[in-house]
Amino acid sequence: MLRTTAQTALVAVALSTLPTTALACTVCIYSQFEYNLPYIGWWCLGITIWFLAIRTALDRLSSAVLWIFLALIAAEAFIGPWAFVILGGMALYTSIDTSLPKKRQKFSKRSQFAMTVISIIAFICIVTGLAISLHAKATRSDADFILQSKGAQGHIVLQRLIAEPTRSEAQLRKILANLDLSNPTHKYFTKEISEALEKLEKEKRNTAHGTSINSTDKSTSSAELPHRP
Repeated sequence: MLRTTAQTALVAVALSTLPTTALACTVCIYSQFEYNLPYIGWWCLGITIWFLAIRTALDRLSSAVLWIFLALIAAEAFIGPWAFVILGGMALYTSIDTSLPKKRQKFSKRSQFAMTVISIIAFICIVTGLAISLHAKATRSDADFILQSKGAQGHIVLQRLIAEPTRSEAQLRKILANLDLSNPTHKYFTKEISEALEKLEKEKRNTAHGTSINSTDKSTSSAELPHRP
């Protein structure tokens, strides 16, 4: 146990010394997860509770705390929600492994009952959570995601909208109209969106002006053609 604790401490120290660029990467990872799987924070919390409950049912509370501690550090400093995906995989493996007849007999009836209850609850929560997340993903526009996100989470999606202002004009205007100007990040968003929309309006005027000139030239050419008797 002491050796495991020492190894955990060493890994924790190593992860905590990662450069700030790694921390910036975790923001991008969280943003990608939140965009593709809404409510990722609740997913991480649910997985942590599931992992802790399973380990506790098997009288492995100390190892559960160590793994969760490592996952929190890794999630914050390096790999984002992937740390909780790993915990979820471990919890799933433990659930399946301990349900096998040979392994199940090694545990007390109390542990067996607890594992059964935990597995059923986890299954229900996963199915329900997926339904909620998929519904949110299907009904939430990119503009809604940016407005609901905290700070940098929506920046990647915003850049994608700005890259195609003609197609995304309505969403950009919706974002611009609903940004919180007291938020420094939103002020930055306002500047970017305003510049993109101004550029779009200029392109529209140039296109309209070019079309008008072409129409005038065609009319003039038609008027100058000699009329046959």
